Amino acid sequence: MHTLLIAASLMVSWDSLYAQCPLAPQPTDAWVVVQSGDVSMMKDTSGYRKPLVPCSFVSQQQVIKTGPDGYAKFQVSDGSTFEVFPNSEVTFRKTYGIGDLLNVWMGKVKVYIQHLPGIPNPNNVTTPTALISVRGTIFDVDVQDDGATFVTLDEGLVDVRHLRVLSPI
Repeated sequence: MHTLLIAASLMVSWDSLYAQCPLAPQPTDAWVVVQSGDVSMMKDTSGYRKPLVPCSFVSQQQVIKTGPDGYAKFQVSDGSTFEVFPNSEVTFRKTYGIGDLLNVWMGKVKVYIQHLPGIPNPNNVTTPTALISVRGTIFDVDVQDDGATFVTLDEGLVDVRHLRVLSPI
């Protein structure tokens, strides 16, 4: 019963967001819940940047960029959210596989993974040097200019692995 109540509340919040936004995103998209400053997505490989505003959405494999004053909070269909902070570059679902959430190329993000009790919601966040496997949690990822990755855990559990260890030499 408790699981059903949580699922119902997620659907209510999902429906209320749809009611506020004129276009409904696809279940595989992420949409902008809050935005301030310079936030855009790379429209294509030409380098053209399309500004993002509340209710706009990004599809799989699109790059999100923020300027020095940019900030945005995005939501995905399962109720999970992620925040992108100033001077960041992030690819949303760089592969089409289930569980691939973000690739953080540079800058800082905060991820809030939504999960129902007893039901795992495995997601991965990658950086140029790390693979962060989520176990239902809240955490920050900060990628420095030199590629160093820092993960700060607020709640729950994550597994962090160095990508060079995962790749055959």
